[in-house]
Amino acid sequence: MNNLFDSKKISNLREILKDKNRIFLVTGKKSFKKSGAKALLSEYLKDKEVMRFSDFKTNPEMEDLKSGIEIFKSFKPEIVIAVGGGSVIDIAKLINIFSFQKFTPEKIINDKKNIKKEGLKLIAIPSTTGTGSEVTQFSVVYKDKKKYSVDHEYLTPTDFIIEPKLALSLPSYEMSCSAFDALSQATESFWSVNSSEESKSYSKKAIKLLIKSINPAIISRNLGDIKNLFLGANLAGRAINLTRTTAPHAFSYPLTSRFGIPHGHAVAVLLGKFFEVNSNPLPENIVDQRGKKYLDEMSRELFDLFECKTSQECEKYWYDLMKKLSLETNLKKLGINDMKDIHTIFNNVNFERLKNNPTLVTEDKFSDILLSLQLH
Repeated sequence: MNNLFDSKKISNLREILKDKNRIFLVTGKKSFKKSGAKALLSEYLKDKEVMRFSDFKTNPEMEDLKSGIEIFKSFKPEIVIAVGGGSVIDIAKLINIFSFQKFTPEKIINDKKNIKKEGLKLIAIPSTTGTGSEVTQFSVVYKDKKKYSVDHEYLTPTDFIIEPKLALSLPSYEMSCSAFDALSQATESFWSVNSSEESKSYSKKAIKLLIKSINPAIISRNLGDIKNLFLGANLAGRAINLTRTTAPHAFSYPLTSRFGIPHGHAVAVLLGKFFEVNSNPLPENIVDQRGKKYLDEMSRELFDLFECKTSQECEKYWYDLMKKLSLETNLKKLGINDMKDIHTIFNNVNFERLKNNPTLVTEDKFSDILLSLQLH
């Protein structure tokens, strides 16, 4: 994995593509042109044979993946470039790897051991500041409104290039969702049961960069601060690549698939409540094998990163920041109205991510969290 975090390094594409003539280009439908990526890449692609694939949903579904694989195999590319947000990079990663396996996508998703072969070189160029997908070894795809995560080292892009200018045209709401997704990933990685000194180092750097730059990047569109959001998202991606995400992400997926709340917003609206849940559990609800003393120390360190002293201060800081960036924090206003909705969310939780949480989250505890957010 090469670190090309320098806006001037888009020129690296010339060297990367010098012996490649057939390029499978994965982009968003409209964002490719609107972000300026089309114009930016034109000089590097002008003499190449390019197959552009952009016909997939915002949250890619199984049929989108199969369609992409069919086009990929028919075109026979020599390299893959993915330009866009996390979903764009995710589906490019899946198409690239799945196209070289002998098993169907369904069988691969159900058992990652069915991934036997590497794919082509994949260059990821993110245009949003949220997922860090350019440095992670997992991708998501939806089937029948259920999210499936594929986790394998072959999915990690070969290289990534970050060009902050690509985010300048993003609507404020979309940029806020992306930035909070990155901040959520960094925070969740920090308290994950799988955290390590290495992952915490990435998380710390990410949190500091993101909270420093999130306001001026989104409100004033300061390019230096936007660059910090990209770097923060990249560092958060490195952190969760080691630890994976936890309860807020686990519960956020049905908020997106069942209630249509964009992913970053869905995670953020839940996460603020977990400062208290994960720092002050009953002894019998501690999952992290490092125990209560470790949780206490970790929590104090995390609070300090947010320049807070208690979980209540962190929660207030979190939701105040959401409100400053016009992200709704009241679940009723987001369409979650009653206990039936709460049960729907709990019954569709991603248990793989939930088990990474340092404390046990029962249905009663989760119901309390959501009920309190209906009054937020």
